[in-house]
Amino acid sequence: MILSRLTLLFTALGLMLCACTSLPKSTSLSPELSALDQRLAQADHLDANFRSSKIYHEIKSDFTLQDIRRLSDRGNDMATVILGNYLKYEGDYPAAAEVYLKACEAGNSVGCVNMGSLQSISFFEIKTDKSVFEYYKMACDVGNALGCRLLGGLYYRGRGVEKSYETAHNLWKKSCDIGNYFGCNDLGTLYDKGQFVSEDNEKAEALFQYSCDGGMEWGCKNLKTVQREIKRQGS
Repeated sequence: MILSRLTLLFTALGLMLCACTSLPKSTSLSPELSALDQRLAQADHLDANFRSSKIYHEIKSDFTLQDIRRLSDRGNDMATVILGNYLKYEGDYPAAAEVYLKACEAGNSVGCVNMGSLQSISFFEIKTDKSVFEYYKMACDVGNALGCRLLGGLYYRGRGVEKSYETAHNLWKKSCDIGNYFGCNDLGTLYDKGQFVSEDNEKAEALFQYSCDGGMEWGCKNLKTVQREIKRQGS
C-alpha cells in the first residue's frame, strides 16, 4: 500500500516537472508580440529598401531586448537581426556581431549586410574570418539591394578592392534597378560628376528625384544642387 502511494506520488511529481519544463515552449505570446513576430517573419530580407535600423527605432519604445530575443529563440531570423540592433545600440558590439553572424549564416542577407557594416567601422574592433567585402558580396549575390549598394561603395572608394568606377556603376545600377533609394542616389552622383559615364544632369536629376521621393535626405540635397545647375545651363 505504501509502495503504491509512493509510486503515485512520484508519478504525479514527474508529470508536474514535465509540465514545468515544457511551459516556456507552449507559452503563448501577447497579441502585440505575436503581431510583431508575424511582421518580422513576413519581412522580405531582399526588399529593395529594407532597413533593420528603421524597424528598431519604430519598435524600441514598445518592445524590450528580452521580447526580441524571445522571438529570435523561436526561430525568427529577422528578429535575430533586430536583436543585433538592440545590442549594438546598447554598446555591446561583440554580442551584436555574434547575432548578426548567426543570422547571416542562417541565410538572412540583412544579417550579412549588418555584419559587414559593423566590421567596417574600426572603432567597434570586430574581426571575423570574412572581410567586409565578402559579407557585402554574400548579400548582393542573393539580390540584396543594400548589399550591392555598399559593395559598390567599396569599389568607388577603393576600400579593400581595386578602385573601379565601372564596377561601382554596375553595382549601383543593380541596386537602383531593384528599387533601392540609396543605390539610385549613388548612381546619380556618377552621372552628375561624369565618372565612368558621360555627364548627364537630366539623368542625375531623375535618380536624385527617386531617392528624394523615397525619403533620402542626401537625395533631396543632391536634387536641389543638380536642378540649380540645369537652370543655370538653361539661362
